[in-house]
Amino acid sequence: MVEVDGRPDADTLRGWDRLVSATPGSDVAQLSAWAAVRREAGFSPCYVLARSGDTLLGGALVLYRKVPGVGLLGYLPFGPVLPANDQRRDAIGAVCDALADVARRRFAGLFVQPMAGVADVSGRLLQLGFRPSTAGIAPAASIAIDLARPIDALRADLRSGTRGNIKRAVAQGVRVRTGGEHDLETVAALLRDTGEHHEFSAVSLPYLRTLYRELAPGGHLQIFLAERDGTPLAADVLTSSGGVLTLRMTGMRRADDVRRSGAASLLRWETLVWAKAGGSEAVDLGGVPPSSVDAVRAGHKHLASRVDGRTYYKASFGGDAFHRPPAVELLSSPVARLGYDLAQRSTVGTRVVGLVQRLLRGSAR
Repeated sequence: MVEVDGRPDADTLRGWDRLVSATPGSDVAQLSAWAAVRREAGFSPCYVLARSGDTLLGGALVLYRKVPGVGLLGYLPFGPVLPANDQRRDAIGAVCDALADVARRRFAGLFVQPMAGVADVSGRLLQLGFRPSTAGIAPAASIAIDLARPIDALRADLRSGTRGNIKRAVAQGVRVRTGGEHDLETVAALLRDTGEHHEFSAVSLPYLRTLYRELAPGGHLQIFLAERDGTPLAADVLTSSGGVLTLRMTGMRRADDVRRSGAASLLRWETLVWAKAGGSEAVDLGGVPPSSVDAVRAGHKHLASRVDGRTYYKASFGGDAFHRPPAVELLSSPVARLGYDLAQRSTVGTRVVGLVQRLLRGSAR
């Protein structure tokens, strides 16, 4: 049985959150707390829940909002969440059928980026009328570090320059600590510095406070700060679910002495050490261009000439680059589908499509 509900009761939401948290490789974007975070940006939730009797087998949290001139657009980041047992096939069929039905009845468009390890979802949705998507509503590739190996093996995987940066930071008195609610203004300022340097809009302090309020009480948000003599130099904001700690945001003071200090490298390394000690299975360093995956897998030699700077920095900590299952989309309106396709063929149209993408991902203001 599958039910579609925009406002499940408290018991149902607690059961759903337990399922998401216990599913290996899941993401906080499927937790009910994430729906509360995105509500601040104008999104509403739609839960698709598959049951066998009283047992919740799997499902999906779809987030949607109205886009002027288009209608309701929904996106499903890193889902659906599905069992790994012998009930998986039935759950996939039921959930995907329901998603296709919801997409046609409720939304002008629905965009789905399946979580890692559920490639069969993309194939099933394609059979139901979805098509491959390049909308980019969630990272399609990433680099993850397996924490099952001994700490010495993790250290050995670091690029030699990264190990040097870590040693230099320690020698200069840089220290890393976990952060709390009282650090949010400092973190927001560091994120803003990095945003201005790289010419993108960093998240606001109110958004960061909402993120902390909704995720931190359940242990799904972690903040790490690198400091020297009490002065904050860099910060990382990470989320955790399904045994994976995922880097969401990073910020650093844009000063030459901070860059040379190695503080950012020490911050990332201490995060890995903390995650391993806490029982996390992996650290996901965040999205990278899909085109860079093969280059990273080929090894570090001459990598700097083959990938962008951010990907090179993430790869310097070791780990494996990987593709997520193919994203798919269903545009239920023929007019909307034609307009969407034509828009991507012009400069102005591409900008409009980009704005819609940022609206869905929450980065447009």
